[in-house]
Amino acid sequence: MFKRVLFCVPESPNIDKDPPQIPHIGFGYLMEMLNKHNIENDVIDMRLGYKYTDLKRKLDSFKPDLVGVTMWTYYHELAYDLVNKLKADGYTVAIGGPHVSTFGGDVLKECQADLAVKHEGEYTIIDLCTRTDWENIEGIAYRSNNQIIENADRPRIKDLDSLQFPRYAKFELSKYARKMISVVTSRGCPYNCTFCPIKVVLGKLYVFRSAKSVADEISYWYEQGYKELDIVDDNFAVRRERVYEICNLLEGKHFKSLRLVCCNGIRADLVDADILKRMYEVGFREIAFGVESGNSQVLKTVKKAEDVARIERSIEAACKLGYEVTLFFIVGLPGETLENLEDSIKLAYKYPIARAKFMNLVPFPATELFDWAVKNNYLTKDPKEYLNHIAHHEFEPLLNTPEYTVAQRRQGLARVKKVMADIKKRSVARQMGGNPVSRLMANIIYSGPVHGAIFGVLNASPPLRRLVNKILNKLGWVFYE
Repeated sequence: MFKRVLFCVPESPNIDKDPPQIPHIGFGYLMEMLNKHNIENDVIDMRLGYKYTDLKRKLDSFKPDLVGVTMWTYYHELAYDLVNKLKADGYTVAIGGPHVSTFGGDVLKECQADLAVKHEGEYTIIDLCTRTDWENIEGIAYRSNNQIIENADRPRIKDLDSLQFPRYAKFELSKYARKMISVVTSRGCPYNCTFCPIKVVLGKLYVFRSAKSVADEISYWYEQGYKELDIVDDNFAVRRERVYEICNLLEGKHFKSLRLVCCNGIRADLVDADILKRMYEVGFREIAFGVESGNSQVLKTVKKAEDVARIERSIEAACKLGYEVTLFFIVGLPGETLENLEDSIKLAYKYPIARAKFMNLVPFPATELFDWAVKNNYLTKDPKEYLNHIAHHEFEPLLNTPEYTVAQRRQGLARVKKVMADIKKRSVARQMGGNPVSRLMANIIYSGPVHGAIFGVLNASPPLRRLVNKILNKLGWVFYE
């Protein structure tokens, strides 16, 4: 049983370059659950520049009997190091997050944590704090008599309205780079894309909050002075009628200057001009589409279950309505070649989008893509190496296939880097008037030295970055880093 829980977000490897924009939403939900059950809790987000000495001061003052550490697969060894330091100082440590949900109890073989919480943790954390029979608690792995015991998974939470949305009362909200709050309105994914790890982390069951619950959360943050909210669902628009209901409720609240964004990516085939128009009417202004590839055969190969023509209709509709549109592409998917990569590039240039994000393909364990790559001996690096050091934005090829060699993949990745920069320049130039002077200014802003200086200053001062974002929003401009 635990009476005092401290949550810790590990330090980011890029902390000095890119401070976090928003608080950790997973810990936000866990802390609300502990508050509901009158269990003392606190949090420290080491991504805000804190070192272990700062964490030690927090530990000494709060005196937790359980420390919870989250971890992503990218740079998970940093989280391991933190866990091991905490254990050396005598603390009981629980770990969770996407990395743990993917690898389960095996993570306990790689770090010294006492237990691991898999998948959703809201009810698991209450069991851990109120019970001592770990062997009967679903959703955990733990150490016992020098062995690692992995219990059965806990059934998915089906009533998301039963969870209180995060208020982040103990987070240092003023220190984050943007005055923006993330909102989760659904969990899970019903689709079968071969490359996606979401099914591994949360499963295929798609569960959603009621429209009223979502509108209530947006209202709460609006009243707290937050006018920009990011809907971070993986599948916000799966239930079309729910989206309309949310829009109707928001319209009835008569918000002014509300800016809703869907930066995590929406399936293009789930929206059309009508629903996009309705969303725009109540404050949605930015939307991202997970295109993945501009080649229909590649999409079929990876079981995306979309065709390019349908995707383009949604992109065109969103651009015409005035959305800032982001397109996500993945470079190196099965079936792609250096030649048909041009289909993705042509699509990125075809519409007046705000930005295109071409991401390096990372084969995550337990996905169909990973199994295919291992079976055919296509991996260029050992998973233990690349899973810690290489993310989607780090352009080092991880596959080598007969139709798309490592050399060709490097060539393709170098090509899309230039495309991404070019599209950002075009976007900024359009926002500033689309004339020769604006194009010159955009080129200056995104030149190497000037770009580095501007965003270096902004990243070093979250309050300044928030002020600049506020001014740009009033002007109707967005400058992407």
